[in-house]
Amino acid sequence: MKQVIIIAMIGLLFMGSSNVRADNGNPFGFETQTHPLQYEYCKKTEAEYGGREPFLYECRSAPRVHPDIERISLKFVEDVGLCFIRAASPDYALFDKRLKDLIDGFKDQIVKKYGPPTSELKEVDPQFLVTEKEYRLITGDEKYRYDWEQKSGFSGLGDVARISVERGFQSGRAFIFFELKTSEACQKKEDELRFHAF
Repeated sequence: MKQVIIIAMIGLLFMGSSNVRADNGNPFGFETQTHPLQYEYCKKTEAEYGGREPFLYECRSAPRVHPDIERISLKFVEDVGLCFIRAASPDYALFDKRLKDLIDGFKDQIVKKYGPPTSELKEVDPQFLVTEKEYRLITGDEKYRYDWEQKSGFSGLGDVARISVERGFQSGRAFIFFELKTSEACQKKEDELRFHAF
């Protein structure tokens, strides 16, 4: 009888609750078909600038936590599932060496697991309101974005089709972006919802 109780207790420890158990391999343990509000630490995202963000959720934790991640944004579309996972580091001053170290660290962790990036950028992206001179003052000659693209997905990484590591310009954060294979279906569903609303 004692053996049965011990085995049952060990099984419960490994199973955990639905809020902490993750078995599909997605980053930070988020399940593709689990609605973000089912995680006790996720909530609906408040829209910026008075707009609407109907599919975005903000999480202060994750089923698998990373010590250098402060917050995680999820995009989830009903009838499709999770579309992307975007993780952000704490906010540092733009000149803080810790920001560069974080980006390098994230890049090295992903390289170790999934190989070298398929592209690296150090040019100033025109969408950011900084001049090249300002950018060089902030970053020196370092690269600010790394991308891993693999249409078939990454072995052992659930439903991920693309990974990006980049620095923010409007905030001193390092970001990791995981685009899931469902992203096109998510966009299609969003477009359908907009069309049917009229």
